Amino acid sequence: PTFEDVMKNLEDMKIQLKELAELKKRVATAEGRVSKLETELRELGEEIDTKRRTVAAEVEERAMHILERLGMGNVDMKFKFTPLEVFSFDGVSRVKLLVRTLSRAEFEPFDVVASGGERSRIYLALHLAKPSTALRSRKVLVFDELESGLGQRYADKLADLLKEAAVQNQLLVVTHLPQVAVAANAHFLVERVKDMATIRRIDGNVRRMEIEAMFGKMDLKEM
Repeated sequence: PTFEDVMKNLEDMKIQLKELAELKKRVATAEGRVSKLETELRELGEEIDTKRRTVAAEVEERAMHILERLGMGNVDMKFKFTPLEVFSFDGVSRVKLLVRTLSRAEFEPFDVVASGGERSRIYLALHLAKPSTALRSRKVLVFDELESGLGQRYADKLADLLKEAAVQNQLLVVTHLPQVAVAANAHFLVERVKDMATIRRIDGNVRRMEIEAMFGKMDLKEM
């Protein structure tokens, strides 16, 4: 290379060094901003986490009280908070619901321990145990097997709880309990003919006859 080429390369390198220095400054500034934002986010996340733990304890207590009304006083539950090294969209902790159905048993994940009917009733109890502000958002709630493993003595109480949940929400309940059917605003009858299933809304005398059939020998006038 000629002398002019060397000088040109030198000038080019000086420019590149200057650009790299500027880039390092910008990276350092950006890293500082990221670090500051992470600190602020962590502080806010921990503040929210503290409030969540407080609300979780209140929900636990209210939900277990509701379950007692359904004859499930043996059920114990707690929310387990596991801190995350890297916080996520859901917060600084991973939350899991643990349940035990026997006092001497170990707490285990809710979906592992509870049976189908128990799960549905626990879902209902948790929904009703939410703070009043959380209940304002209207939802469509679907319940199946609610009465599975539930004695007849608690049928009326279950119907009352469903009516309570239906004040702010639309409930779809699959049931064989006449008490629950009586409490509904709309009654749909599912019938099977061979391999076919049909569903139709029933009202008036047809509904009354169906509910009487569900009660069996009990006189509906006794209700």
